[in-house]
Amino acid sequence: MTGDNLQMLISLHQAKREESQSQLLRKPRFSRPSLVGDQNAGAHGVHKRRIIETLVRVQRRVSDADLLSDAIERIGFCAGTTTDRFTEEPKLGFEIQAASETDLASILALYAEIEDDAPVISIEEARLVFARMGNYPDYRVYVAKSGKSIVGTFTLLIMDNLAHMGAPSGVVEDVVVHRDWRGKGVGKQMMRFAMDRCRERGCYKLALSSNLKREAAHRFYDGLGFQQHGYSFIVELNQS
Repeated sequence: MTGDNLQMLISLHQAKREESQSQLLRKPRFSRPSLVGDQNAGAHGVHKRRIIETLVRVQRRVSDADLLSDAIERIGFCAGTTTDRFTEEPKLGFEIQAASETDLASILALYAEIEDDAPVISIEEARLVFARMGNYPDYRVYVAKSGKSIVGTFTLLIMDNLAHMGAPSGVVEDVVVHRDWRGKGVGKQMMRFAMDRCRERGCYKLALSSNLKREAAHRFYDGLGFQQHGYSFIVELNQS
């Protein structure tokens, strides 16, 4: 991409931004929560994200690095933050938040959906495990809520490292979306939340593993930008 084409991209964005700002003045109902469903994203935030994604894709083909940096700065993108996203106040949809002990029964019911009626621990055991997890510096269970109903959950662990120049890393586990809410953007928004959380903490990567048989899940993670990296090995440690 040439410098002239990039300048045209910037000009297009500025025109769209002025149009979006005009819409915001007519409908002053925007706030800054970043934890709502994709269907509630404001026009300004959606357009901004598309422009940024385009810039990132062409980054390696732009010879003038200063021009690219200027373009990103003029768009107003601040890497690694979630506060620079405008979203419309939720009407329907869902919100993502840290789980509480009162959510455990619903979370266990979601775990049972991974495999039809899969065995799960008792609510008493879950309370003990949940309390232990709370003692870790950054190990949390999160839930996606629609009203009072829990429609999805995942666990995020952010670990400190001595390697990688001390940069922490994130691990996502136990991702489940209620069967009635699949295909509605819940899983996508949960993973974006996890990515944003890891960026805020300065993580150099976010990792997860998925069973070889779950091909639909593999396509889902591919679509979010996850890449296959090496091999995942496990050893069963059956206690006798």
